[in-house]
Amino acid sequence: MTGVQIPVGALLRRNSPKRGDPPIPGAAFRDVSTFLRRSHRPRMVKAAILVLAGTETHDDLGRLTNALQAAKEFKEAGDEVVVVFDGAGTQWVAELEDESHSAHALYQTLQEDVQVCDFCADAFHVGDEVDESPVERVSEFEGHPSVRDLVVDGYEVVTF
Repeated sequence: MTGVQIPVGALLRRNSPKRGDPPIPGAAFRDVSTFLRRSHRPRMVKAAILVLAGTETHDDLGRLTNALQAAKEFKEAGDEVVVVFDGAGTQWVAELEDESHSAHALYQTLQEDVQVCDFCADAFHVGDEVDESPVERVSEFEGHPSVRDLVVDGYEVVTF
C-alpha cells in the first residue's frame, strides 16, 4: 500500500462530524501507508527524560514537574523510562529528597528510574547530597551520561 493516494473524504464518515465530536481516526492523512504506519505503532516505547533545568526559578520548577509527569506517564503505560538529571538539573536531587518538597512524592514513584550525571553533580556542588541518595551516578562519556548510547539503545530523548 505504500504511496497509494486516496481522497481525504474517503476516510470521513458520510456525514460531517458535529462540533464536539471526537476526531475521526485517519482523517488528517492523505496517504494510506502513513495512516497505517501511525495507527499500528508498537505500544511500548523507550523514553529518556533529561532534566537540564536548574533550581533557581519558578519556571525551572515547572520544567522539573513536567519532566517527572512525562516520566510517570511513560512508566504507567508500561514503557521503559529513565530520568537523567544533568547539568544544573543535578541540583534537583537534593531538593527532591526533602519530604516537604511539593514534587517529592512524584519523584519517589520514579526513583528507581533516576540517574544523575557524575561530573555535573560535583561541578554544581551537590555530589555529597547525591551520594546520600539512592540515585545512580552515571559517567559513560567523559564523566557525563552518554546521550548517544541512549539513542543507540532505542530511547527517544526528551529534554526539560
